[in-house]
Amino acid sequence: MALTLFNNITEDLTKHEKEKIVPAMLHIFEFTNENARVTNTQIRKYLVNFGFNTSDVRVRKMVNYIRQLNLCSPAVLIGASNGYFITKIITVVDAQIESMQGRVDSQAAVIDAMKAQRENLKRQYQKQ
Repeated sequence: MALTLFNNITEDLTKHEKEKIVPAMLHIFEFTNENARVTNTQIRKYLVNFGFNTSDVRVRKMVNYIRQLNLCSPAVLIGASNGYFITKIITVVDAQIESMQGRVDSQAAVIDAMKAQRENLKRQYQKQ
């Protein structure tokens, strides 16, 4: 499902991405660990060098696909500010979950604030 205002970059994965690019990414992740990470840009450049035209945003979309389908099993794909890596260490997975939950909570707070701002706008327009 594409996100409103971001349609061109968040559209669903194509058959080509699922069948060709995702397996290439999984191959890349096989060589990672907590001390050997790969950045989004490095992944994109590797893919482009092998003829897969993609973008940083699409790489992130494919990372989400990999995570949702548990394609790194029995390991877990972790993302940090300094790159992606796979791990089987539960405490590392717990830290990733905590980090992601913090981002979700922060986004929820922004949504609540924007809803309040929208209501303020409605009241202003009703007064006019």
